[in-house]
Amino acid sequence: MMKNMLKNNKCYITIAIGCLLILGVFLPVTQAISNIDYIKGFDKGPSTLPVVPLKKATFVGFDKESILDDLAYLACVPTSVLNNDGRLFSHPLLFYEDEYKYENDWERTLNARQGLDYFMEDWMSYCNNQLDQMTLVNVPVNKVDQWRADEYVEITNLGDQPQELTGCVLRDISDEYPSLIFSYYILAPGESIRVYTNEYHPEWGGFSFEYSQPIWNNIEPDVAVLYDNQGNEVSQKSY
Repeated sequence: MMKNMLKNNKCYITIAIGCLLILGVFLPVTQAISNIDYIKGFDKGPSTLPVVPLKKATFVGFDKESILDDLAYLACVPTSVLNNDGRLFSHPLLFYEDEYKYENDWERTLNARQGLDYFMEDWMSYCNNQLDQMTLVNVPVNKVDQWRADEYVEITNLGDQPQELTGCVLRDISDEYPSLIFSYYILAPGESIRVYTNEYHPEWGGFSFEYSQPIWNNIEPDVAVLYDNQGNEVSQKSY
């Protein structure tokens, strides 16, 4: 009698364990199916939203001895992709690493820089060899000279009346050069123009210093000052 009871109990325990195992497989699936329509963002895999590429790039310096570079990379993600009205505005976010000096041919696979160079060659080609903006995190500016965006100073009319720029002067007062004297131009209320270092962009007014070297020092900031046609200071900004 006791043996039969033990056998029956073992049978019930086996069945109960089997049912729990089966339920443990199907319950999460059922729950996932019921919640799948509420998942947002990239949780369901790559986004299928249309992407608007921006002519920008962000580099984060790679550091094999620390996780700070990983944290910096993650902190840059929200600035590199933005969902707005069902469209993704995005630009490349990349780790930067110097050329790996290898001695043996098999070490070529350790040189991550060659992949970066290949990618940036394609990206610069898409951007017509000119970026609108570049963001550097723990990367010296002289490391990316071949890809760097042209510098510019932006001037905006914050008032409610048009402002004539004829004869106004924009100058780097830290080095006392270069200077730009504006020809005839009326800056409408709320309008912005840009003065580029060595390029012309008609969509931003078409102004340029025509200077072949970087003006606005990224290590020791320079100061840009705008003077009116009487030599009075209108505004200044440290870069």
